[in-house]
Amino acid sequence: MPVGSFGILYLSGEGFTVPFVVTSEPNYVDVESKVWPEDWYLSFAIKPLGNPSKILSRADAQIKLPSIARKNLKNVDALIFTKGVQTFVSSEIADDDWSVLIKELAV
Repeated sequence: MPVGSFGILYLSGEGFTVPFVVTSEPNYVDVESKVWPEDWYLSFAIKPLGNPSKILSRADAQIKLPSIARKNLKNVDALIFTKGVQTFVSSEIADDDWSVLIKELAV
């Protein structure tokens, strides 16, 4: 994700939490070896705009995100990719959807 891009963390089974802004290029040098069984490279630094105490459920997102109705989408997955294999796959999120996400989740 380019520096300055917006993103949002998704808590599997719960919903959306912690909108953020990307603040650095990817880091392919430092390795994280103490969290997961395998070595992982941390992709980039972020500036969180919220914290995990706020969650927008999938059901609430389905109702509140304007693009869902405007595009006649069946569910939120058709708008924002949330499956594990889609981690860091970009989704086009309209400004009015971002406004709702920020209003609901930013602190």
